[in-house]
Amino acid sequence: MHEVLIVEATRSALVDPHGNHALGWMPASGLLAQLLRSLLNRAHVDLDAVDQIIVSESADPESSAAIGERAWESPLLAGSRSHRPKFSGAASSVAGLKEAIASVGAGLVDVVLVAGLDRAVRLPSDEASVEGEVGIRAGASELARIFGLSGEAQERYRQRSMNRARLCRDGGDFTPEITPIIVDFRDGVPTVVDVDDIAEASDDLPDGVATGAPLAGMSECVAGVVVCSEVWARANLDSWRARVVATTEAPSSPDVLDGPIRATRQLLDEMDCTVRAYDHCEIDETTAAVPASWTLEFEAEPRLLNPRGGALALGETKAAAGCRMVATMLGALDATGGRSGLIVSVERDGHTWAAALDAVR
Repeated sequence: MHEVLIVEATRSALVDPHGNHALGWMPASGLLAQLLRSLLNRAHVDLDAVDQIIVSESADPESSAAIGERAWESPLLAGSRSHRPKFSGAASSVAGLKEAIASVGAGLVDVVLVAGLDRAVRLPSDEASVEGEVGIRAGASELARIFGLSGEAQERYRQRSMNRARLCRDGGDFTPEITPIIVDFRDGVPTVVDVDDIAEASDDLPDGVATGAPLAGMSECVAGVVVCSEVWARANLDSWRARVVATTEAPSSPDVLDGPIRATRQLLDEMDCTVRAYDHCEIDETTAAVPASWTLEFEAEPRLLNPRGGALALGETKAAAGCRMVATMLGALDATGGRSGLIVSVERDGHTWAAALDAVR
């Protein structure tokens, strides 16, 4: 197996789909082209070096690969075009990252761009989506019951997430990981979107707390990661961000959203370590029950668990979550001088992906 590297990761600001800076005004291909241009510039990777582009677009998953192709044709990505990369669609950027890491690790390709786009105002309200949310809520409620987590305890976690994210936003900590996006709104005036919308704290318990399963709201975002082989990087680059040390995945048990715990346990057993070996743990916050129970199960140090907040503050992203979490964690490791990070991301069906990364100094 080839060593796999993360060359670069970036994201747009996470914004309220019903706010003043919604990304949904822009075509998906236009948003993706802006993100990919920034990603390649940051990575110092030439357009013609890209072997594959994997795209996940939450509003229209069936057209994800076509969105990547249209973005490729954008003037923003004009290059010599000596070859055309393979375009693929994925159910989420987590699925895209899994495919990219597997393909690069197997030596099938050298450079892969993975991207996820969420335009929440265009999200389908189909039966599968509704069933997925109901299943997540029910599974999280059962998880909370097993760990003895009251609605009040989960609300305290949610408030902590919001406070951490707000401090990072206001202090400029998110700025290095954010790619500013130019959006042409209905009035035709271009606006630069580069600041996260943070959920406001409230004294009222949000919907779901009474049942022990508060869920994150939705946000719009586009995020991307460059994955490549170490052999290619050493021949063509001066630097990269991180090395992929290990990955694993696990399903949740029937009726219990315990996939994050099961996947983490598998990864720790494989690495023969505890969570204390990691300087940063980026754990899915689709619902407060997941990080709160995860903390209890692994006796994690609270200051290292989502130190910049998560989806409960910034909003959930169906397609971009995996890439967003990579960008945020690498940014935090850079800022603190940390070396190792753990990412745990759960899909809508409870299936969970976990990855251990070592930052490169």
